[in-house]
Order: sequence, then C-alpha cells, then structure tokens
Amino acid sequence: MGIGRYRHLVTLDDPAGPLDPPTWACAIQSAGASVGEGIAGQQLRGRFHPGINLETRVQFGARTFQVQSVTDVDEQQIEVILLCAEVVGRHGEPDAVVYPPPTITTPPASSSIAAGESVTLTVIAAGRGPLAYQWLKNGALVAGATQQFYVTGPLTTTTAYAVTVSNRDGAVTSPAATVSVVLPYAQQVTGDGATYYWRLNDTTGSIAMATIGGADGTISGGVTLGVPGPLADGSTAMMFDGTTGKIVTAAIVTLPPSFTLEAWIKIMAAAPSSELPYAMVNFPTGEWFNFKLYPVSGARRPGIQTPFGYAPLSANGIANDVWHHVVWVLANSTAAQCFIDGVAVGVSDAGPGAARTGSTGVCELAYSSGHGTYWPGAIDEVAIYPVALTPAQIAAHYAARTLT
Repeated sequence: MGIGRYRHLVTLDDPAGPLDPPTWACAIQSAGASVGEGIAGQQLRGRFHPGINLETRVQFGARTFQVQSVTDVDEQQIEVILLCAEVVGRHGEPDAVVYPPPTITTPPASSSIAAGESVTLTVIAAGRGPLAYQWLKNGALVAGATQQFYVTGPLTTTTAYAVTVSNRDGAVTSPAATVSVVLPYAQQVTGDGATYYWRLNDTTGSIAMATIGGADGTISGGVTLGVPGPLADGSTAMMFDGTTGKIVTAAIVTLPPSFTLEAWIKIMAAAPSSELPYAMVNFPTGEWFNFKLYPVSGARRPGIQTPFGYAPLSANGIANDVWHHVVWVLANSTAAQCFIDGVAVGVSDAGPGAARTGSTGVCELAYSSGHGTYWPGAIDEVAIYPVALTPAQIAAHYAARTLT
C-alpha cells in the first residue's frame, strides 16, 4: 500500500526460526545514528516483498524506518538485506528523516617542517553528501580554501590549521593541526638567547672563534680541525687527542644563578677506560664547575664536579664513536638536570650552589686544569645560556640536527 510518495509499507515479524518462503533481513539504525557507519540495533527478518527500493518504508512495532540501502544477497532478489534509518518528526515536518551532521574520521595531522617548506593537509569526513570544506588559519577563514586538501605554501612561522566540514544537516570543525617551523640548529641557539657560542667549525689557525660573546679560544696541543660534525648543515667540529689537546677561552662574565650548558660530543673509540673524569667543559676559577663524563660500571655517564664533590647522573651510558647532544641545566644554583639526545636522564645530587662565588674567568674546553685531565674525542657547538632552557627548547635543538 502507498503512503505519500513511498510505494511500500512493510510490516516485519520477529520470528523465532527460519521463514519460508525465502526472507530478507533489515538492519535497523536508531534515530540520530550516522547512516553507513555500521549496523546498529537489531537484526530483523520479514517475508519477502518484491520491488523493495529506496522509497520503501518499514514498520516494526510502533516505529517506522526508511530504507537507506538494498543489498541483493543472491543476485536473484530472493533474499535482500536492508539498511534503514528511523523516521521521526523534525521542525514541524512530519515523517522527516533525521540525518546527523558530518563527522570527522581523520583530522588534519600536525607536523614539523623547515623554514620555507610547505605541507599538504587533508581531512577525511563522513556524512550525507555533498560535503563542503572551509579551512582556517590561526582561527581565520582562508579565502578559496574549500577543498578536502589544503597546501599551506612556504611557511616561516609555526601556524595552526583547522577545517570546517558541513552539509545540509550541520557542520563540524576539526581539532587544530599545528605545523611547526623548525629553524636550523645555529639559528635556534641564537634565538634562544645564548650569551656564549663556540661553533668549533674553524678549519685553520689556532683560534676558536666565538660566534656569540666575543670570548675567542686559543687552540693548543693535539687538536684536529675540520672533522665531520653532527649537524646536517655541513659545519665541522674539532677532535681532541685526550692527552694534550685543549681550548682555553678569553674571560667570560659571571655565570648567573640559572644557566644552561649545551654541546655535541663524541668519545673516540680508543678512549681509555680509567676512573679519571674526562673534562669536557670546565670553569676553573671560583665557579669551579666541571661538566664531565665519568666511567661508571663500564658506561660513561655525565655528571658535575664542584669543590664539594662530584655526582654522576643516573643515566644510560654514552656509546663511543657516536655523536650525542648533551645539555646541563642548572636552576637557581641548586641542582643540575641533564639531557641526552633531547631526553631528560637525571639530576645531579652534588651541591653546586655552594661553589658559586661570582668570579669572572676563562672557560676550558676538553681540559680540566685542576686535575690535568683531557677530553678524548670530538666536541662541537658549545653554547652557554643565562637561563634554564626548557625541555621543549632542548628537544627542538636536538630535532634541528637534520636541518640545513
């Protein structure tokens, strides 16, 4: 029988056993469920009625459903499977089928790029078509950006992107995707406020030029210049023989209560395994902060030495002949947090705060004049900051090693 523009009204039975003649199944969705996202509700079977199509309505108990799809199971229309959505009233219109607004199944993804690069963002959404798209940049509409895909174009600053997907049933906005613009390593060191910076990429002469701070260093002993460094920008490093090679800088200003020391290091494969500390960076005057690596149970661990003792950190060993990014953060002269390859590995239990005298003096690289010990390996990109760098800044520096 006909109801309005629909050809068929079918009353379903809910039999306990198989039906004869052949039957068709109806997968009923509850009101408001998204059509096409799976079968919700209960499986029902009723006697076959020929000619069932998208204009067919189905009644089960006191509920009415609208056929959304018909699947011919055996290609002879002897058995079919129906997917139905409930028919309810909306906005004063009786017998209107309520469809949900679109849903975003795969939002645009965050990423990191180098300055000047572009990225393509995409979104995947479900809902009754046609779907419309509008991209937003830092919360503002982007003119003409109305496709499922969006190409950012060259970026120089970190930017947030989102997209609104809409149809006749409503709209939804995706979570923001952050495209982080990562600067090359040297630019990050400068941008984060280093007050002293020795790149150690000098290839001739006996002076290690200070890129920042003016405290050039004098190179002496067994030092090899121009060895391959850890960064993708092609800059070089210096290799120290562990016996006589060192750099002593011009005097630097007083280190503040909070400061950060950062460097790249590589221990030579033939480095001795004695218990003597290997000096990397040393402040030999009243400050007396020796940042070193200590052999502990067969592994070399970073630590701090002060006039009151030393403390290796509870960190995994640093392998020989491999570049590592190491950072020590001294916060208010109380404890030193160490990071290796962008990850926090421990806090020194030495009391460096008691050693602070406010003296101005030199900085020794690869050498400790107080102990006569030398660094057996390569050092690169030594920087000192007048603040405690954040874990996020340190991780960003490590990530920038691959940028040119």
